[in-house]
Amino acid sequence: LDVSDMNEIKDGSIDVINATELFEHVEETEQGLSECCRVLKNDGIMILSAPFLYPIHADPFDFQRWTIDKWKKELKKIGFKIEKFEIMGRYFTVVADYVKFAIKSVPRPVKYLLYVFYPFLDLLVKLDESSFIRNHPRLGKFHGGYFIIGRK
Repeated sequence: LDVSDMNEIKDGSIDVINATELFEHVEETEQGLSECCRVLKNDGIMILSAPFLYPIHADPFDFQRWTIDKWKKELKKIGFKIEKFEIMGRYFTVVADYVKFAIKSVPRPVKYLLYVFYPFLDLLVKLDESSFIRNHPRLGKFHGGYFIIGRK
């Protein structure tokens, strides 16, 4: 089903939409969000997540990354009330993910030796929970992605 064209689904007939890691693959995102709003019942819920600082990945295509402001603006414009907006992964999570991607990309014998750093990277991610990182004027601007719950 193309989320941008769900004509076979009646208006207001769906209670919950789960759109996790979907909208970066939708070329006409605004149209897809409008369609979700159209098919949701009044008081229906949309659960969505989207990557931000994450490698481009085909499924079959990867079209865009939106900022917090863009998500909030577009969801509000079509009539969603945001009940929850959570950042998934900040600076150290992004760094750890990138290092893990690099480790997975090297030849096997070296890769296996570098796996020894994984526990350290997992501990490093814990720093993202600190208010220092969340509120830092530069480090706090790194986001791995978003988790959003919107209500129609």
